[in-house]
Amino acid sequence: MHPILFDLSHWKPLGVSLESFGARALVFALSAAIAYAAGMLLAARRSRRRGWLSGATDPASLAAMACLAVAAVGLLWAIGKGHTYGLMLALGLLVASAVTLRLARRDNLPAQAVSTLAIIALVAGILGARLAYVVEHWSEMAGPPEAPRPMSEALLDAASIASGGLVFDGGLILAVLAVLLYLWRRKLPVRRFLDLLAIAAMIGLAFGRIGCFFNGCCYGGSCGEHWPLAVHYPYAASPLVYPHEGKSPYPASTTISLVYDQQYQRNEGVRVPNELLLSHGEGRPALKLPDRLHTEGEFTAARNAWSLPVHPAQLYACALDFLLAAALWRLWKGAKVPGAVFAWLLVLYPVMRFGLEFIRHDNPDRTLTPAQLKCIVLFVAGAIVFMLMRRLRGRELKTGVARPPK
Repeated sequence: MHPILFDLSHWKPLGVSLESFGARALVFALSAAIAYAAGMLLAARRSRRRGWLSGATDPASLAAMACLAVAAVGLLWAIGKGHTYGLMLALGLLVASAVTLRLARRDNLPAQAVSTLAIIALVAGILGARLAYVVEHWSEMAGPPEAPRPMSEALLDAASIASGGLVFDGGLILAVLAVLLYLWRRKLPVRRFLDLLAIAAMIGLAFGRIGCFFNGCCYGGSCGEHWPLAVHYPYAASPLVYPHEGKSPYPASTTISLVYDQQYQRNEGVRVPNELLLSHGEGRPALKLPDRLHTEGEFTAARNAWSLPVHPAQLYACALDFLLAAALWRLWKGAKVPGAVFAWLLVLYPVMRFGLEFIRHDNPDRTLTPAQLKCIVLFVAGAIVFMLMRRLRGRELKTGVARPPK
């Protein structure tokens, strides 16, 4: 479980440090310029030859690819830290966009509009999902009333999307509203585009769940030690790539994994080595933060400290999301009522998520979780939309785009 793939904030190649924002911005700009120039050169060389290999083995193309590699390293160095969650979001966008473009061509829809919609849906979806997450978890970000955090720190936490924390319901609502506004202004077939958005949304969400798994959020409840899919989370996760001069394997910003910390706070029986406990203070000892570990014994204890086994609810959700995307695609292939696929999403997804909440460990003390209550509302809305789509059968917005016969 690696929420952070790499942390290059202390990397000093050839003794050159990259600490200030100005230095990072300069390296980022230079790397981007090199990547753009090298990519253009490689594309120009390839356009004059047939096939990838024939266009990629000449000296100019090899030099361009070398420049791309150097630029990629420079970009990573300038960014400083890479989160697995952010990477999965990017991969989900790319795959969902590619699938949507392919389906749009089969449906005789304008590819340019699909590309624009992908950007609109992405931005609105992420903003809506993050806003819903912040609203649900604002008390944690703001801190306890007796010791509130500075507002600037709380707002930075709220804006840290790449580190994890999105609520699909909020993202879907804002994305649909933004897409509807764009389609209405462009006089494009609303219901047919919403069908494509339904498939793309589930593909993107599936990749996001993989990011949740590595991030350690949205995890499942405790399970038996011998359950074949049981997962143990570490006390704290070190980056896969972390070149630095100190002995600690953890960057200063590393936190205790959510699973391990909550199992300890809820007294669920997780075993904590004495080296990871603060001895001073009243009541139950608190866990040491990773940046409070200094000795080799503490580092060894941290590496060997694992949570009790839990269900990988994120991977269950990922598999169900891919299955739902495949089911929606099959429905789309035989759909006779535009918009019915989108309505099926609103009906089937809440049923799937409602059941998954019994496995997840977000709110173990509630009869119905907030997510389940939203699922009930979403299911009712989906049933209404489904009936509305059937009543509108055969009617579509006036546009020059026509669906070819199946």
